[in-house]
Amino acid sequence: MMRPPSDVRALAVLSVLNSVATLTMPPALARALGHERFGSDVLCRLALPTLERYTHGLYAGDAALKAARAALDNSPQEKD
Repeated sequence: MMRPPSDVRALAVLSVLNSVATLTMPPALARALGHERFGSDVLCRLALPTLERYTHGLYAGDAALKAARAALDNSPQEKD
């Protein structure tokens, strides 16, 4: 089950961007993690951090989210 996002389309775009980067930049991704080649060892290394990010997020609290919402509430923005 997922929490409802504030912007479904933006979340979808970010998800696709993450997937496209993984598919189009495997050598750079492997090197960044200290591996010579992209393979199952790289995917295994990414598995838990990926699930941690999607399950718990990056931040321990919601201060950054509250600050961003407050700033965005006070500025004009476009939506698709």
